[in-house]
Amino acid sequence: MTVRYASENLRVLRYETGRTAREIARNAGVTEKTIYSWESGSSSPSADHLAALADALDVSVLAFFEVVGR
Repeated sequence: MTVRYASENLRVLRYETGRTAREIARNAGVTEKTIYSWESGSSSPSADHLAALADALDVSVLAFFEVVGR
């Protein structure tokens, strides 16, 4: 069993909460372009940025991960 960052979870959570990429970026201390990069899977946020994203979206850090494999 492997746990990995699931980029689509960030996008879904952002849409569900009605937040813009600009708002999330401001709260996480990154650029809007970085948020889009994380959402597309081009790059992944650091542990510190995951914590900031979780705070901004009022979710657990675990919301950004998925279990794959056995």
